[in-house]
Amino acid sequence: MERSFVLDVRHVLEAGIAPGTQGDLTLRATLVAWPIRARFLVRRVEELVVTLWFDHPVGGGPIHLPIDMPARGSHRRCTFVCPRPDHAADTPALVAKLYWPVGEPGGFACRRCHRLAYQSQQTRRGEPQWLRGVRVAANL
Repeated sequence: MERSFVLDVRHVLEAGIAPGTQGDLTLRATLVAWPIRARFLVRRVEELVVTLWFDHPVGGGPIHLPIDMPARGSHRRCTFVCPRPDHAADTPALVAKLYWPVGEPGGFACRRCHRLAYQSQQTRRGEPQWLRGVRVAANL
């Protein structure tokens, strides 16, 4: 995930959710030196959709990302609906952040679609089981 640009729904909604709301975003990746700058427009057709335009051609045109808005009084928060069709139609992936790995032509998607893992999930915890068996045998 350190080499992925991250789009957080909170950063988009800070400008407001009224149709016609515009703003600027700077998307960064932890291990990438250059940011991506984008403009966005909030629009509502039958659902809340954010459209992104990038300063340089990333993906060849505007990107339309739907946002799931919970009902008033609900304890849920606003989330993106993952734009990839990999999810079952009846259970869309609702995520707070969308990722775009550097060099990946597929565009923004959830962690599962890009098969991304947190760094802590990739570090080894403790001693491997096979090494414990070798040390026990050596002490005999």
